[in-house]
Amino acid sequence: MRVDSLANEVGWSRKRLWSRFRSQIGLAPRHAARLVRFDHAAHLLAAGNAAAQVAAAIGYVDQAHLVRGPDTVDVSDPSGSGEVSHVPG
Repeated sequence: MRVDSLANEVGWSRKRLWSRFRSQIGLAPRHAARLVRFDHAAHLLAAGNAAAQVAAAIGYVDQAHLVRGPDTVDVSDPSGSGEVSHVPG
């Protein structure tokens, strides 16, 4: 679901939805969506599905983009210290 569509559905501006989402979740909506997408891919791969099939099923352009996924996922420290640790791929 697109941020604009969700904002319209709840009667908020896109900016307000973005701000509230980030304050409640701790991530921008786009980053949260990327994490959910990557988690879905990880589960499909763990279930024994081929990487090329997983990439196609969840909307990656190709297998190479799926493989690079872990390199683009950063996890912020939930303690609020602001430190960011990189999750190695």
